[in-house]
Amino acid sequence: MKLRSARAGRRGLSYPASVALVLCGGIFFSLMGLGVRLIEKADAWQILLYRSLGALPPLLMLIAASSRGRIGAAFLAAGWPAVVGGAVLSIAFAGSIVGLKNTTVANASFLFGASPFFTALLAKFFLGERIRMSTWLAMSVASLGIGIMVVEGLSAGHLLGNAAALISAMGFAAFVVTLRWNKSEDMYPAVFHAAVIAAIACTAISAAGPGVAVSARDAIIAIMLGSFALGLGMILLTIGSRTVPAAEVSLYCLSEIVLAPAWVWALLDERAGPLTLAGGGVLLLALLLNAMLGLRAAQPRQQSVGPQSSR
Repeated sequence: MKLRSARAGRRGLSYPASVALVLCGGIFFSLMGLGVRLIEKADAWQILLYRSLGALPPLLMLIAASSRGRIGAAFLAAGWPAVVGGAVLSIAFAGSIVGLKNTTVANASFLFGASPFFTALLAKFFLGERIRMSTWLAMSVASLGIGIMVVEGLSAGHLLGNAAALISAMGFAAFVVTLRWNKSEDMYPAVFHAAVIAAIACTAISAAGPGVAVSARDAIIAIMLGSFALGLGMILLTIGSRTVPAAEVSLYCLSEIVLAPAWVWALLDERAGPLTLAGGGVLLLALLLNAMLGLRAAQPRQQSVGPQSSR
């Protein structure tokens, strides 16, 4: 409790307020699937193009705020690793939109949620990080859930959507490992690079196909997804995570996985199949188990480190 009070005092936010911001960030992220469903004619690459353009202003504001106005210095300090991280994150961005366009929101969202386990595996093989026994157990349970969902995806003709969602999860995992490799705590330049790379790539792909022009409705929705669902969601998550420990943040962010299918079910009557719900439930249980055990393991370290552990 002393740690939380010290952090809250330093950052100007109480612990409950910070938790609320993290939860709100997850809520904004969860709107991505609903937004994609509301788009009428634009394809995945056109959606990603306009979403990326919409994300650039709030991301730039976030970089300016975190660097106290020294935007150029922030990009220089991030260096080439941020560009590499941005490149793999742009793949994750593409996979997420392609996944949402080619399978149910529930299926895609549950598969996106497997990213922490891919992160643990990549960090072990490339960075030599140790994986806790509890995480191995959670990954085993998660793989069962993923297998159940993929089986239903094959029978329903959603192979492309499932594959794209898994590629998105792997891409985000590679992004996180890139940041760890560079010992970087400032991920925002890399996210900005990802949006720029995605916008350039999608412009080229769309220009070679149907073109970049879409209806005003589709463009507005896609831009709002970038500005609010992605950009504002990241700002809220960033502010809240300054006070809330990382293990708790991962737990609260599970709200995104739960809410994303709920929005399209409640508002658009998009229903997930029984195997998707079963597999997603198993995966969600694994994520919850991993987050709870991670929180339990982190508490002794937080108590021993004290206020100096805050950034």
